[in-house]
Amino acid sequence: MKKLSDISEKTLLRGEKEKTAVITFGRFQPPTTGHAKLVDAVVSVSKKLGADAFVFPSRTQDSKKNPLSPKDKIKWMKKFFPGVKIVDDRNAVTVFKAIESLINKGYTSITLVVGGDRVDEFEKTIRPYVNNPDPKKSLNLDNFEVVSAGERDPDAEDVTGMSASKMRDAVSRNSFSEFLNGIPKHVSDRFASELFDLLRKNMGLREETEVKEKKEKTILVVSEKSKGSTVKKILEVCEELGHEYYFIKSNTAYVGDIDEDTITIENIDGKGKDIQIDASNTIAFVRGSATKTAGGKALLEGLSDKDLIMINSPQAMELAGNKFSSFVLFDRAGIKTPRTALITNEASIEKAHKRIGGKFPVILKTLHGAEGIGVMKVDSEDSFRSIVQSMRKEGQDILAQEMIDMDGDVRTIVMDGKIVASLKRKKLKNDFRSNRSLGAETEPYSLSEKEKKVVLKAARQSGAVLVGVDHALTAEGDIYVIEMNTSPGSDADAYMKYENNEAVSGGDELYDGRKLTKRIVEMALDVERPRKTFEMGRVENIMVEGQEMKARIDSGNSSYSVVDARGIKENGDKVSFTFGSKRYTKPIVDRVNINIGKGQIEERPVVEMTARIGNRDFRNVRFSLADRTSNVYPILLGNKFMRENNIVIHTDRAFMRNIDESKEVSNEIDKFTKEFFKKRKATEVGIDFSNPPEEATDEIVNRYKKMTPGELNELAYEFFGKE
Repeated sequence: MKKLSDISEKTLLRGEKEKTAVITFGRFQPPTTGHAKLVDAVVSVSKKLGADAFVFPSRTQDSKKNPLSPKDKIKWMKKFFPGVKIVDDRNAVTVFKAIESLINKGYTSITLVVGGDRVDEFEKTIRPYVNNPDPKKSLNLDNFEVVSAGERDPDAEDVTGMSASKMRDAVSRNSFSEFLNGIPKHVSDRFASELFDLLRKNMGLREETEVKEKKEKTILVVSEKSKGSTVKKILEVCEELGHEYYFIKSNTAYVGDIDEDTITIENIDGKGKDIQIDASNTIAFVRGSATKTAGGKALLEGLSDKDLIMINSPQAMELAGNKFSSFVLFDRAGIKTPRTALITNEASIEKAHKRIGGKFPVILKTLHGAEGIGVMKVDSEDSFRSIVQSMRKEGQDILAQEMIDMDGDVRTIVMDGKIVASLKRKKLKNDFRSNRSLGAETEPYSLSEKEKKVVLKAARQSGAVLVGVDHALTAEGDIYVIEMNTSPGSDADAYMKYENNEAVSGGDELYDGRKLTKRIVEMALDVERPRKTFEMGRVENIMVEGQEMKARIDSGNSSYSVVDARGIKENGDKVSFTFGSKRYTKPIVDRVNINIGKGQIEERPVVEMTARIGNRDFRNVRFSLADRTSNVYPILLGNKFMRENNIVIHTDRAFMRNIDESKEVSNEIDKFTKEFFKKRKATEVGIDFSNPPEEATDEIVNRYKKMTPGELNELAYEFFGKE
């Protein structure tokens, strides 16, 4: 992220030719000493840029999270923060509207200052609309930046840990002494007491314990069109069950403001209607059409950042929508699926055909597609080449797939890891496809135990809450998973009904589309809110026990993470070792046996250590101890650590958690690689670092057999294989 310290005096030159503003936007319910840090950052950045400084408070008021009226809030903000302009603009209900108001006043460069933990959130929310091709959505600016005011530690007792929610909690418990901790020192106790009493009044608190009313869920249905059959069924079911619900038109709606769990979604109907939702109490059903436009994708990214329950997340929908990614996923998981090859140019046609068996007929598919559209059967080499050439001219990426002899396929609906329904789709007459949308006949279908296991395994690979898994049975009894659909329809006349993964019998064994939809919505009410994901690159800077080092993520390591430990000495249930520049003695919490090659098993002690990556702390991380002298990276983070902490790895990126460093990723890795080779006297074996070879040749590979395959690939790619 861009830090406050990164704003240099040189940037002032930019302000000479443009009207520049530095702003922040927030609820300030109520204003606190924590907000003072944010306001100070706005003033500091504005001075460096020679810009005008503005603080925009939101306009929302309710008794729970927004107890102060805009008028009262602005009054107190002026007392708390006398050195900056507090904007009283009734139209600035979201950060978007605040930015628009400044654009209308001639500002062409805007810097938004937010807390360090919210930089990515605001970047993803606002950036897509800066100079957007759609003039109705565009924020027309010459320059837009999101800057961090610093990290907030929610566990800290000083100003860095103060928040409005802590202040409201103190009010709800009638604790004026705790409330005072969030009041700036220049504000008298008398004024603080006045604010405290006002908050209690507006929050509807009496001396007795506050009674909390049970809230029904808010359900969003996000789609480009409201006329779809499944969309209508979901909305009807929400009405029947008594839940608040909204249809969100994905190609017009956008996320306006995000403050804690409160999200404002603007223009949900294309006619200017805005709504506010509580992310902690909201479920969003996302239909496939919502992912087809840039605006829809931006909307979904904005919603997914707040971890409301999404059925399904944009990541899961993107994965399932990419047929080649699905093939790779199934193949790695050991799930039988038709052999598939990606054709990216005409030169790869012959190789692709060989990869899928070299026989005809074959199936050609577009990389993205649904409902049988973009799927063709090809019977000869001439047709194969001709069709590929035509599709490539239209810019299509194409998949070639072996053809499986089948008389139809089976669609199984899996919701939250449980089988809900299944049906068989018969192959169309005079057609090889079996899609219901193309008119294929369907009938309820009861899955065998073997089929259930395969279907549930495939559903787990998708990462989706709701998924339709399509599979086929060959004459030999082999089960092939064909594809996944994270926006399954509900148009069939009858589905086999399942409870606890068992087909129901005895007269009530079938669902129609309406009953199936109701069951899915009811199950959605019990889906747990997802843990927030933490994204990392394949290499990251990490602080372990206060020492900064580099760590490589090894997705093939299913055991504990590993640290470079020297001089390991065990004494009963404790172990002493040197890590980095310090000596440690720690309790042994576990032991692990590692195959180090040639049949040798090494037993390693496991200890718990603290770690920090970016702005996130990880406590009691379990590391096995090993001498990694011959390894590139002193720390290896394994799958166990990633699963426990809900970490998503981007294998094509490095140093994601340090934005400044990521700007020079290649230089940093090259520098680190050179240092590593120098330590091992690599120059003695004739490697010229000023003119490295273009590829990692066999000769070079053989010189470093001590390196693990993962480390060798890392260095070969980063140092020798750059284009």
